[in-house]
Amino acid sequence: MDRLAALRPDDAGPRYEIGRLAALSGHELDRGEANLRLYLQHEPRGTEPSIAMAHARLAEILERKGDGGRAREEFTAAIRLDPGLPDAKTGLARIR
Repeated sequence: MDRLAALRPDDAGPRYEIGRLAALSGHELDRGEANLRLYLQHEPRGTEPSIAMAHARLAEILERKGDGGRAREEFTAAIRLDPGLPDAKTGLARIR
């Protein structure tokens, strides 16, 4: 992902993937958070992950970092954009 992000800096897909990997693995959380915040600044095209999914992944990172308040805000933003998003619903229930 790093090489792809470097080769195609205007492609937001690798930014999302770096954030997703951080959320799932629990490693390099600051880096994952920064990349997801960059991803959230663009409009997804084609098969790119939705903005709602990016909010949910960001919430997972914030939860892992022990920031339940900001994680709750991100899960809520994800649900507002996509009320049927299971990752966001499960995450919000987990931190309530």
